Amino acid sequence: MAQPSSFLYHYRHGLNLFQSGHYEEALSALKNALLMEPNFPDAYVAIAKIHDELGNYEDSISLYKKLERMLPNDQEIPKRLAAAYERSGDKKRAVRKMRQVVRTNPNDTQARCQLARWLIGDRKMRAADSLLRKGIRVVGTCAEFYLLMGEIRRYQKKLEMAQEYYEQCLEIDPDHSGAKRGISQVIRAMDAGDASVASDPDSEETESQEELVEAAQLFTDGKYDVAIVKLQTLREKRAVRRQASILLGLAYVRKSLFKRARDIFYDLANTMRPETLVLFNLGLTCNRIGEYEVAIRGLTEALEADPEYYEALLELGFAYQRTDDIKKARETYLRAIRLTASDPRAYALIARLEYDLKHKKQAEQILMRGLQIDSRSPELLLTQGYILLKEKQPQRAVGPLQQCVKLAPNSFEAHKNLGHVLELLGNTVAAAKSYRAAYQLNPSDEDCRLRIERLESL
Repeated sequence: MAQPSSFLYHYRHGLNLFQSGHYEEALSALKNALLMEPNFPDAYVAIAKIHDELGNYEDSISLYKKLERMLPNDQEIPKRLAAAYERSGDKKRAVRKMRQVVRTNPNDTQARCQLARWLIGDRKMRAADSLLRKGIRVVGTCAEFYLLMGEIRRYQKKLEMAQEYYEQCLEIDPDHSGAKRGISQVIRAMDAGDASVASDPDSEETESQEELVEAAQLFTDGKYDVAIVKLQTLREKRAVRRQASILLGLAYVRKSLFKRARDIFYDLANTMRPETLVLFNLGLTCNRIGEYEVAIRGLTEALEADPEYYEALLELGFAYQRTDDIKKARETYLRAIRLTASDPRAYALIARLEYDLKHKKQAEQILMRGLQIDSRSPELLLTQGYILLKEKQPQRAVGPLQQCVKLAPNSFEAHKNLGHVLELLGNTVAAAKSYRAAYQLNPSDEDCRLRIERLESL
């Protein structure tokens, strides 16, 4: 890790914060990097991306223009500038800038495809057709060109030609889902004997639903990064906006990007009738980033809709505990145990609660009862390690904590506590590694960052 006085240190810290969704803190760290190195372009790029995420397009456009002057030969910056224009609603400038990119680099298939999509969206089919034909002559192996040509022909109700283009797309990329959807719609239109079926609003809604199903399958298969990219696009489509937003929030949770997930669920919860799933995940993500009062409100609403929502009871008890409402925390955990006595997680939480209240004997009894139910429960192992660490027994604590990080590799507290235990045992290299794992999961944890710096300076 770079030294705290280094601009690279602040830059990397800013990137970590940005990745985890802590935008304001990321901006602060990146600006610190620029104070030390005012001509560091990567920091400007990162700041511009944050402004894009926040919807501050005037700021991001200004930065991308500055970067164009700093890096006149960079081929990515003009594309980012064009995209920022488009998101800000200035489609005319977006198209003009992307045309400039395509003229400068005719082999840039990504820029050509994006420009074609914008033209198709504006129903400028002849311009899009000409652009894609030129692209096919330059790079004939780009599957996306043929997909978009198929979309144009489908809109023009030239179904046989559309099918040919979709088939050419599949010859290049046999797994291309867009081409498969296109062929399916063309066949439906042919069977109905009505070419308008392939391009009417209902057809577009059906296509969006099919894309959502594909994204959901990616999510189910654990391909969260690919799912996130698809869902970010689907959120812009009115027909599936809410479902795509919920699934995107869940994907962020699976990636431990709790701040990003919280922002999505917070927006979804501020509707007339938010789903119980939305309220629960708002509570869960707020708990992970320390917004306990918001978590309590969301989880209380979720439990009003479903009083037997076990996961919500655990999260609500945790939020009460963090706000020092010990009576309500204990009542909530006991309510969870009465609901499902065979699940060890409530035992872990109430054991820790009793320990923090200096009720050590009660805590030990509850913990042992939970371990009898499931000796491999990550929550119980974390609590066991926590108690042993507090009792100044690092040699006994290391085993449960090592088991915990294997079973729950995304547990910030488990990695941090393991780092502390290993540090006490004198294993500074392994301790620094554990702290780094924790810091990656929560880049806003200042204590973790300082521990890494101190260990790396030894």
